[in-house]
Amino acid sequence: ISYKSDKIMIIVKLMGGLGNQMFQYALGTHLALKHHTKLKLDLTFLLDRTPRPDFTFRDYELGIFDINASFATAEEVFNFLNVPKFTHWKDRLKQKIYRYHHFIEEQFNYNEKVLNLPRNTYLEGYWQSEKYFTGCQQEIRKVFTFKDSPSAYYAALNEQAQKCNSVSVHFRRGDYVNNPVIKSYHGECTVEYYERAMAKIRSLVPSAVFFLISDDIAWVKKQFTGQDHFIFVENGKGTGHEDMQLMSKCKHNIIANSSYSWWGAWLNANPEKIVIAPNKWFNVDSRNSNDIIPDTWMKL
Repeated sequence: ISYKSDKIMIIVKLMGGLGNQMFQYALGTHLALKHHTKLKLDLTFLLDRTPRPDFTFRDYELGIFDINASFATAEEVFNFLNVPKFTHWKDRLKQKIYRYHHFIEEQFNYNEKVLNLPRNTYLEGYWQSEKYFTGCQQEIRKVFTFKDSPSAYYAALNEQAQKCNSVSVHFRRGDYVNNPVIKSYHGECTVEYYERAMAKIRSLVPSAVFFLISDDIAWVKKQFTGQDHFIFVENGKGTGHEDMQLMSKCKHNIIANSSYSWWGAWLNANPEKIVIAPNKWFNVDSRNSNDIIPDTWMKL
């Protein structure tokens, strides 16, 4: 068995929705750039439809971006995930030559040793910290360029957002509210949090116009009514990712405890942006979320 460069790669296991997949892709991109090797995506988890009470099924969602995705084959995934089980002499020799590594996220907060992993590594985790791609932010912004033009409704909102002191306010509900297991784990941001965050923005940007964005805009309308500086975004008039694109076009952002709105705020290129995030990211204390929120963002 001779050495083949096409056997060297970083493989990322994709799990969760769009925001989670973006974190996973960002770390994979960083390691692939560092090692001058290819990045491949493992879709096995997304394709598995085995019922689970604590899980919302997701599809591959990175296709909305202008990226040239490459997908791992079953054989490639096997090589990484079955290292201890190799019994045939050819498999043992392959492992000796290529030194396959399978690294599972050990902690939720940033782990600096991840960026020192070898060039032939399979990554399994969520990697929710900007620190995992510090140094290649420009490349990450480039790959996370939305490739399709927005619908007419969202195009008008994007244009409006760029002409005023716009502030996106994202409310994550859905399974955070409707699934008891997920709700107990993640929780949801309170109305008080949003009121305090908007008051803080108003104190800094008196002419702020708030674009209220949610997967349950009817609920949001019931909580916030009668104010002329509110724009309620009817998310049914576009595709799912257009809310994130709108967030990125706003001047400032108020986010939920959601990786989806995290990325909407991070993709905002305004150098003077104000981003407000919830101080409490999870409903459970066992997960250290100290490294989720960038240092330049504000916690409430």
